[in-house]
Amino acid sequence: MDSDSDRSKSVEESKVENLSEFSISEITGGVLPFVRPIFTPSKKFIIILTSLELRVYLFATRQCVKSIPLDTTDIVDIYLNKDDKLWVARKTGLVSIIDLESKSIEKEINFDISIIKIIDIVSEDRFIFLVGKLKSTLKIVDLHKNIDEDAEPFDTQVIASVKHSRGWAISHSGKCFALSSLKDKIETIHVGGLDDDYKLAGDIANVQRTRWSASLAVSNDGILAVGSLSGVIDVYYNVFNDSGKHSQPHALKWHIDAVSALSFSLDNNYIISGGKERVLAFWQLETSRSQLLPRLNGDILSITVDSSNELYALYLSNGEMIVLSAIDLMSRLQVAGLNADFVRLPARKKYKNVEDNYKVPDFTAPHYINPLTGHSYIPTASGSSIQIYDTVQDQQVSTFAIASTIQTGKVRVEKQITDPKVKHVAFTKDGKWMATVDEYVPPQLESLLSANDKQVNLKFWKYNQADGNWALTTRVAFPHGNGKSILDIVSADSSFHKGHAFLTCCENGGIRLWRPEVLREIQTPKGAKNAAPTRHISWAVRKVLPPLASNSSGASIAWSSDSSMIILGFETTLYVVDAASFEIVRVLPNILGSRIRWLKIVDSHIIVLAKTRLAVYDLVNSKCKWSIRLISNQNGGRLIDVDPSNGLIALAANCIKLPDSTLESRIFLLSTESPVPIYTTTHSVPISNISHVPGSSIPKFRLLDTNSRLITIQSSADSEADAAAQADLIDGFEASLGALYSKQQSKPVVKAVDFDSITHLVTVDSFNDVFEDSELGVASMSALFDKVLGVLSGPASSK
Repeated sequence: MDSDSDRSKSVEESKVENLSEFSISEITGGVLPFVRPIFTPSKKFIIILTSLELRVYLFATRQCVKSIPLDTTDIVDIYLNKDDKLWVARKTGLVSIIDLESKSIEKEINFDISIIKIIDIVSEDRFIFLVGKLKSTLKIVDLHKNIDEDAEPFDTQVIASVKHSRGWAISHSGKCFALSSLKDKIETIHVGGLDDDYKLAGDIANVQRTRWSASLAVSNDGILAVGSLSGVIDVYYNVFNDSGKHSQPHALKWHIDAVSALSFSLDNNYIISGGKERVLAFWQLETSRSQLLPRLNGDILSITVDSSNELYALYLSNGEMIVLSAIDLMSRLQVAGLNADFVRLPARKKYKNVEDNYKVPDFTAPHYINPLTGHSYIPTASGSSIQIYDTVQDQQVSTFAIASTIQTGKVRVEKQITDPKVKHVAFTKDGKWMATVDEYVPPQLESLLSANDKQVNLKFWKYNQADGNWALTTRVAFPHGNGKSILDIVSADSSFHKGHAFLTCCENGGIRLWRPEVLREIQTPKGAKNAAPTRHISWAVRKVLPPLASNSSGASIAWSSDSSMIILGFETTLYVVDAASFEIVRVLPNILGSRIRWLKIVDSHIIVLAKTRLAVYDLVNSKCKWSIRLISNQNGGRLIDVDPSNGLIALAANCIKLPDSTLESRIFLLSTESPVPIYTTTHSVPISNISHVPGSSIPKFRLLDTNSRLITIQSSADSEADAAAQADLIDGFEASLGALYSKQQSKPVVKAVDFDSITHLVTVDSFNDVFEDSELGVASMSALFDKVLGVLSGPASSK
């Protein structure tokens, strides 16, 4: 035993020496900024700003043909001038001029004003901007470059200005505008027109409204459309004729909630609107008839019409941009950032002292990696679907629904109806099978007896490599009993039934083993040659470890690499379960002192994260190797993961940076030999998830931060040396583990239920021996039932 331990220690130390250098290899993902895209005059391309770069997409292939890395912080607008130069404006007043051909910034101009929108670039010396801040003052300004070097760089002329601003709209031509203000609960919309030289043409019309607006749109002819919070769209045709004093609006009614997006078509024949119903509505102004496009992926926040009036770009609430054809309303392009389901996002809160580090909120989000493709699987904020994201191409692959939901948007009282939540996702080692757990709690709309009945579903999915889609093969309702939640799910190693098995752990400490079985084979038609029969496979529970105690939120499980041992962590206790007999054979010493959050088995060590401690326990020598104090939230297990090939632990800690009183995070890489980090780095925002990237020859971890970015940290160590060290360590671990089990003398603590070992059927007659010499006066189960029914039916009525 000592020789095996020394051998493992020497191999571990050699591996740690090889893992001394790490670096951030890539940053992908993010959320699309709320900046309107640009359609090129040729109608072949669209320019979209992502969280990390500018991208040019070709409609014919739906692929990104050009990307320009760019700091997207504070960018509010992009504008393409007549010379095909892209102007990028930031709210600080800094404007960058980018040459799309050379992908370089040619020039930067600091206007030193808060820019909201670039209306027009008249020349190199004259600019028309919308500037200011909402809820303050909005202005349309005409900037002229000063020739006099001693004067201000730009001469500013104010074309129009409003105080107490609430919203704004600029026509497609840039010659008409609408600015709204709110004072004394009365909203006033100021509508004006500009001539060819961008001078104010006539007086500004003022339209007063008691029904507050949610969106504005103005046509090239000066027609005003106002989308209200109640869902009514008011159209003002004669605003300039009577200065807005007696203009009577024409009401368009279909929306039943706030109209968050409005736009006119270029020919002014249609109004396009959208809102929380997730329906795009087309209104013909002459007839007031509407045409609807339902079931979009999110609430519609903005609508952009291209210069040819043939394409519409919609920005949705899930951070996705979709381009539709005006002819057939079919999708021409779909671009999305990450739509992670965060517990919460950082707020603008100032932390006073370092003691607040113990009160840092939970910023975590679920994130999983498919070992077959390397894609990130992210349960979305809607809660019932999973987004598949390719970090190599830095784009969304697809999304698919885990549970059925309401396809239309939710309005008013419907917002109380929540979608099912994806709680867990796990893959087999070969990535061909996926298990998901989703939960649904009915809303408290009525006082029903079933209002609090929690629905839990365990689903098994088969991956189709031909089309890259997942097919549902088995759905198990209440896999651990009525209303019982699954707190953890892990897959088997390849040595156990080719890795096609899952363990689930319930909130009461019960464990169940799930494996697939072929129900039948569907033969192929006679005409198909050399085609294998289709196998209908279903997953079923094969072994059961009964519950331990009352319900708890602190439960986790781990499976050893040789599939011989299972570690169950429940509350503050660690149990050793024999995977063959499915019985608890040992209770480990209490090394935690607080509720368990997460655990993993690496070689002969158990790595355990608890509420107040991180510890490494040596199974071979039966002792705690090291332990450190660490405060973790309820979902703290999302901030730690391990590379099983070398025992490398990746840990993130969100903390407060003083004296700035801002949130940041620290990433640590540790080994099982020592709590002293072998690598540390600082990240400017909190970390939400850490996941090991399987299948890599070098240590690689993928991190998700609160800006929805995926960050990859990997080692530059020699992969061949690591592989050889891992092979030696596995041999030593298996020998040590065998010796560990040979020491077990205690009897099983809890006996398991093994469905694979059943040799006879249980029938009514099987209970007859129970009634021998019984005081009940019955001789069999059937006689007992007859007697019970006789008592329930009462005495026979006399005739």
